[in-house]
Amino acid sequence: MPDTLGERLRAARRKKGLTQQALADSLHIARGSREISRYETGETTPQDARLVALAKALGVRPGWLRYGEGRR
Repeated sequence: MPDTLGERLRAARRKKGLTQQALADSLHIARGSREISRYETGETTPQDARLVALAKALGVRPGWLRYGEGRR
């Protein structure tokens, strides 16, 4: 199992077959933003509302995405 939020985010995104930009577009994040990349590299951490939106877009549980708890 991936160890960090960024690794879990990347794994879930890839499992859905999404690029970083496609995920960003689905969340209405401005084009050219590196927001998803920064989350995946651990450069920054999403706030709760963004984390919930990411989890919903990827079909995973917020607790799994943030902490690796429970099942996807």
